[in-house]
Amino acid sequence: MTAEARWLDHLAAERGLAVHSLAAYGRDLKILQASLGDRSLVTAGYDDLTVALRGLRAAGRSPRSVARPAIGCCSVRCLLARPHSICASTQA
Repeated sequence: MTAEARWLDHLAAERGLAVHSLAAYGRDLKILQASLGDRSLVTAGYDDLTVALRGLRAAGRSPRSVARPAIGCCSVRCLLARPHSICASTQA
């Protein structure tokens, strides 16, 4: 299971998010992942993420539509950084 999938499971179990909210977060992460090419959300560097987010904005996405995937990515990475998180086992 990927870190992204574990994060979505965390949102469902710990925060009780609705199915539609989880689907929206999943779509946002997929949009950002597609913009990163072969880099993963977890291993992408600051410059990679900046280029990907600028690309989304240049493609006509609103600032809010660019912010959602960025926040999701940050949240996944923060959860990975916690030593006892449910995502920590996917960190390589």
